[in-house]
Amino acid sequence: MFVVGFLAIFVAVGIGAGYVLSARPLYLAHRAGAWTPTACEVISSRAVHDGKASLPEVVYRYSVGGRQYTADRYDFLPNGNGDPRTPGIVASHPPGARFECYVDPEDPTSAVISRTPTPWHFMGLVFFALFAGIPVGIGLRYLRARSAKPVLVAPAGTAVGAGLSDGPLLLESTASPLTMVLVVGLICLVWNGLVGVFTYYEIRSFADGRAAPLLVFLVTLFQIIGLALLGALAYQLLALANPRPSLSLSRGFVPLGGSVPFTWTLRGAAHRVTALQITLRGREEASLATSKEKRVFTQVFFTATLVDATQAPSIAHGSGAIHVPADSMHSFTALHNKVIWTLHVVGTIPRWPDIDQTFEVTVRPV
Repeated sequence: MFVVGFLAIFVAVGIGAGYVLSARPLYLAHRAGAWTPTACEVISSRAVHDGKASLPEVVYRYSVGGRQYTADRYDFLPNGNGDPRTPGIVASHPPGARFECYVDPEDPTSAVISRTPTPWHFMGLVFFALFAGIPVGIGLRYLRARSAKPVLVAPAGTAVGAGLSDGPLLLESTASPLTMVLVVGLICLVWNGLVGVFTYYEIRSFADGRAAPLLVFLVTLFQIIGLALLGALAYQLLALANPRPSLSLSRGFVPLGGSVPFTWTLRGAAHRVTALQITLRGREEASLATSKEKRVFTQVFFTATLVDATQAPSIAHGSGAIHVPADSMHSFTALHNKVIWTLHVVGTIPRWPDIDQTFEVTVRPV
């Protein structure tokens, strides 16, 4: 659930940015399409500087029903962080200029100069797609992957075959290389996108001769992290070209105290792999929830190397057996505890990211 919660943060940011930057301005601009065209005159026009931000301030007057009103709204876009259109807006609305503005017929105090959507009106949709659309896609893929795992089970005395297949079972990786690329790519995109904004202001501060040492130091740290994330993304992209391990059990579960044959195959350029190791691991997870946080404790209680191949024919494909001692623990899922058995596949590839994938198996009592 940590992954879902982590992605939900980005979804919330994307929805908020999409609403503030695009949805609301576009709705107000559409609503202003029914406002009354009215003759207006510019009283004053200037660029207001707030630190590094520059905002347009166009004050104009108009008359409705013989009564004079003043307003200063140019359009419905939020511009609290500056508006790059400021010089053009100020230049096209000098004091004394007459033009046509639009007045709300239900509220004469509300007027606007421009009600036509511009490319800036759709910037929020870009944020929505990046921060909300991509995480939703990753989240759905993650949830589908979790639902496709073998069923964990297992009160003692359950009949063999109840809820579990007794025939061959093709295992699925708990995290595919493509999922890792998407997750790392999303984090990289969001992090470097935000750092890019601060980098812009950092460059502006150097150009204006007002560089703050503390700001430069902090931004530099964030930039180093961003470069590390780019490196991690490149690593995951290279890993996409790795051979893909495929594991199959002769039956859908491993009986406690018994053995189950399995086979493996490396799909792709298996000749690039110089060593292959498959390890069986049993681990226990215990969660402790408090009013402030939820902590998960993990302990590996069983490890056994099933395959340690260094010759090409035995690396590309082969067979082995999974044996779980009778005095060990079967797969188990409770509210705050889990016992999980996995096959960990590691393939060594010289001068390239190694194969590193995990496959979950179900161990159940006889």
